[in-house]
Amino acid sequence: MTILDRLDHWAKEVLDMDGDAALVVAVEQFYQKTVVHEQLKMYFVDANMDALKRHQVMRYVIYGTADDDDDDDDNTGHPN
Repeated sequence: MTILDRLDHWAKEVLDMDGDAALVVAVEQFYQKTVVHEQLKMYFVDANMDALKRHQVMRYVIYGTADDDDDDDDNTGHPN
């Protein structure tokens, strides 16, 4: 079971929403906290936050996460 499968199951059981909606909520909450964090906010001053959030959601929807592949090499980084 992938992390997205687990998220979908959890979201349906706990939040009464599908995993895609839960992922959007999680990304939104993450960036709400990140952009005001004293040590991190400088990286987001000129960022297009809507585009960044869309990219983050689509990255998980399209590529999944490290849990989704069988390769133990964590040094592969971002696919682009």
